[in-house]
Amino acid sequence: MRYYYLIATLPDLSLEETKSGIDFGETIETIRRNLEPEDEALLRYLLLRNDNKNLLGVIFHQYHQLPLPAMVQPCLFDEDTMVEFTHHPHDFPEYMADFITSFQERFADMGMAALENQLLLSFYQAVSVLNDNFIRDYFAFERDLRSIIAGLNRGVYEFSSGTEMVENERISERLSHEGAGASVLMKTYPFIESLKEVLDTKDPTQIEKAVDTIIWQYIDTANNGFFDRQQVYGYVLRLLMIRRWTMLEAQDGVQHFRQLSERVRSSSEKMKTKLI
Repeated sequence: MRYYYLIATLPDLSLEETKSGIDFGETIETIRRNLEPEDEALLRYLLLRNDNKNLLGVIFHQYHQLPLPAMVQPCLFDEDTMVEFTHHPHDFPEYMADFITSFQERFADMGMAALENQLLLSFYQAVSVLNDNFIRDYFAFERDLRSIIAGLNRGVYEFSSGTEMVENERISERLSHEGAGASVLMKTYPFIESLKEVLDTKDPTQIEKAVDTIIWQYIDTANNGFFDRQQVYGYVLRLLMIRRWTMLEAQDGVQHFRQLSERVRSSSEKMKTKLI
């Protein structure tokens, strides 16, 4: 199916200009309404990342006494449905239902990082068998990028991987040590060196922008189709990035983001001290 009219009418996007005035909710709904049912069903996996975050927010609130965060939009499930997730787990996608039923009894005992990693791992496994090369390859790249960042950070903060890590350990472990392994990876992922320089700044805003730039460029090279569903999916991924930056660049968004990052860094340093 070709989506000439739909793609031609969508607003232009730029990572350098995030204050675009786009109605993100309406744009997503317009895209969903104009896709064939099979294509729209695949598109949902791009939005389910926000539902993953919303589910974790509810779990952390109910089992770890954290404040209930605002819902991350756009998403597929409303707040009432998400808050009552234990009563109807099978209303959710299979990977999410399996996560709920398998770990519900352990939600209070498992660490929050372990819960997040387990849900994300289940999600990556679900998308790896989807009937769309673009979505499968995109999330494989996203996972590799996470692995690269984890490996580079592991060399800086000296933490070890856990038993339920999401990243590809072959990648992250190679990058945590100098040598031939890291050199081979740099040929496959030429952005590693520049990314390491950005990570060394420990500036969260600069790091996030660099990571999104890498993803944006990947979408450019991965999308070889014209006016097909893959081009629509690439557009939605970019749109979600722009929306996130619009939220971050709101009045207190960047400052709040920096404060959260400082808390994470402080916790990491405390843990490192305890290990020493």
